[in-house]
Amino acid sequence: MADQQLDQQLAALPADIRQALTAVTEAIAAVPTIQTYQQIEAQVKHNRPLQKQQQQLERAQKEIVAYQRIQKNKAALAAKTKADHLEKAIETDPLTIAYRQSLYEANELLEYMTHYFQAQLDKILADKDQ
Repeated sequence: MADQQLDQQLAALPADIRQALTAVTEAIAAVPTIQTYQQIEAQVKHNRPLQKQQQQLERAQKEIVAYQRIQKNKAALAAKTKADHLEKAIETDPLTIAYRQSLYEANELLEYMTHYFQAQLDKILADKDQ
């Protein structure tokens, strides 16, 4: 749904602006930091053991809530212990660590670029007003 709206909004833009956006998108995709992030993200998405641990963690977290609701404190504690163990295993997994680091770096880069583009746009608009 959101993709369709974005596509419609992009289609409504003048051709030169669409071309500029395409060029910027391609340039961003070519940056090694972004490429590294995308490669690691793909590895995470296709890592079955990590996915299984994530699913087990989600189940354990749901069990904690369910047991707390019916006041089964020992069962809730056991589920919490399991959830804590799974969370630690996921957080210390080398792929998770690499993913978080690459996500951080990609996010920093994109934030920098966003601020740069905003400053340039503000300068252009200010020059037009003068």
